[in-house]
Amino acid sequence: MGRVAILVLFAGLSLTAQPPYRVAFLGTSITCGAGATERFVPQVVAGLESRLRRKVQNYDLCFGGAHSLTTLLLLKHTALPWRPDLVIVETGALDGFAPSLAEPAIEQIFHTIAAARIPAVFLARTAHCSEENTRSTIRRLGTEYGIPVADIPEQAMPDNCHPTNAGHAQIAAALLASITPARPPAPTRPPPLPEAQFRAAARARQAGPAAEVAPAFFKDLGPGLQAPPGAVEWRFDFHGALAAVLFRLGHTPVAMEYRVDNAPWRTVAIQPAWFLNYYLETDAKPGAHQLTLRLQSGVAPIILDGLEQLN
Repeated sequence: MGRVAILVLFAGLSLTAQPPYRVAFLGTSITCGAGATERFVPQVVAGLESRLRRKVQNYDLCFGGAHSLTTLLLLKHTALPWRPDLVIVETGALDGFAPSLAEPAIEQIFHTIAAARIPAVFLARTAHCSEENTRSTIRRLGTEYGIPVADIPEQAMPDNCHPTNAGHAQIAAALLASITPARPPAPTRPPPLPEAQFRAAARARQAGPAAEVAPAFFKDLGPGLQAPPGAVEWRFDFHGALAAVLFRLGHTPVAMEYRVDNAPWRTVAIQPAWFLNYYLETDAKPGAHQLTLRLQSGVAPIILDGLEQLN
């Protein structure tokens, strides 16, 4: 074997011997590729492998219907414990359903990544999924936290929310152009939502018939709950100002009422079936509370994965 062939062989062996480069993708149904057949995630993975000459292992945490608070909790409880080398974040598309929580949740995502000193890229785009307006917020926070932002002001979106295949190619190119190996500087400002937590439904339940089911997300935190057919009443304990519930895709209720402690019952306006986060109370008094839900199932059984809290 010639000297050049030997050098090429050893170079190839050294590349394959490297551990995989770990990339966590956090996002909504846009990251999941709704409305497209060629989504940006595998395109970014292929581009990184070509650039790094190294295997890329991706953790696809796309969550259709996720508010930025849910994305924050996935980052905190699932993505960071995986110890990624890079985090790519697409968020804000559904924040119009709870606008008061949008900016603090997005900033807490930036703050958490910066505090962990992990390279990251955020996607900023103009869309009309839920009357949100988060592009300017993401761009500003990227500058303030020293984290790159791939900014896409215009895209083809037949439903005003989800990009076409060409749009996903545009996203992939913008993300790849924005990725750097630089770690963000440690944050110097206080975190806006430092106590945000997810609690598995089975851990928070106090009363009500249910079967425990394996979690779809937050897999180390405990089981979700599946309701029997028809009507069910569940009671949970929660702590802090936020009473919020997270259902499973395809297993949302067709009717819902709730009350906090002994307050009067309130009827919830049911959102489209792909919307899984219901922020019922955002200004409860500090301390311990009870949340009681009255739910009515449709064709599929109701599955509640858990509660989102701001302790």
